[in-house]
Amino acid sequence: MNKEWWEDPVRFVNDYWWVFLLIIVLALTAYLTRGYWLPLLGL
Repeated sequence: MNKEWWEDPVRFVNDYWWVFLLIIVLALTAYLTRGYWLPLLGL
């Protein structure tokens, strides 16, 4: 039986673990460099 991704969320995480890793890396990069970017943007 072929399950859809919402029927087996663990399979979805196993197939797309790199998306979660990319989101974490991008979020941490944005958070840690906010002191550099915010003054350049005038915020």
